[in-house]
Amino acid sequence: LLEASEVYLTELQPLAFSRDAGVTLMAEPLTPIEPGGPSRIRLRVWLDDGWHINPHEGVAEGRIATTITCEPPVEVTYPAAVSLPDGQRGYAGETVFDLTPATGATAGRGLRITLRAQPCDATRCRKASEWIVQVPNMR
Repeated sequence: LLEASEVYLTELQPLAFSRDAGVTLMAEPLTPIEPGGPSRIRLRVWLDDGWHINPHEGVAEGRIATTITCEPPVEVTYPAAVSLPDGQRGYAGETVFDLTPATGATAGRGLRITLRAQPCDATRCRKASEWIVQVPNMR
């Protein structure tokens, strides 16, 4: 489990940040967080040079799709996969995922975001791993 290593509570500033094994995640609000109101969160994922993760859909046989799960559950908007140098499609460099919790769902609870992905380079793929960002109580 990776806990948030930096937390900012001011509006429109990063909410949580973690880094492990060449993958960096940062959660930030897209809209100001109002008590009990709707909020949208952007999850930014950076991969070290030469590495990529598989797309959410259209994954080659034998590879693991990228998924994001949250507690409490949210609606996840996955970006389109890009063409990679090895002929596959996936996410490389910086990738942005938009998360939309139900109105009031995170009030008093915070949000646990789990990215499950299989990092690959041009010659091999690692086992699928999970990276977790814990967003603090969102009022």
